[in-house]
Amino acid sequence: MGKTYVFVDAKSLKNIVCAFTVSNASIFTNYLPNARKKSIGKGLPWEKRSLIYPAVLIGRLGVNSAYKKRHIGSELLDYIKQWFVDPDNKTGCRYLVVDAYNQPVPLSFYERNGFKYMFSSEQQECEYRNIGTTTKLHIRMMYFDLMSLSEEIS
Repeated sequence: MGKTYVFVDAKSLKNIVCAFTVSNASIFTNYLPNARKKSIGKGLPWEKRSLIYPAVLIGRLGVNSAYKKRHIGSELLDYIKQWFVDPDNKTGCRYLVVDAYNQPVPLSFYERNGFKYMFSSEQQECEYRNIGTTTKLHIRMMYFDLMSLSEEIS
């Protein structure tokens, strides 16, 4: 249900440096709190706002442990972001979404790379996803608005 891409070391052509998987997804705003709905629809004329926005899910993203601490993960996210705003891209999407492991390292990694939480707190995410609020979430839903890249360019 996704497509995986792998980058190998240019010298050996054998060592996998990093990889990622992408698949089509959507953000269904009718399942979000009002403040987040407004944030996600920001910059669109009222008549163009809808309940569903096209997105791409980054399903798996990983860097070989031998290549850690070189900012390759951030470079890979920059590559993916540019890939989906490139004029030759055939996928019409506005957002990248991730289901980030609910642990400090992955969460801060995505935050540093411009991703925002779909829900402002774990409790709110539990409520909107109909999960018991005493349950510790394994993942947190996050998104990146690709329109922010065009704002940086202009």
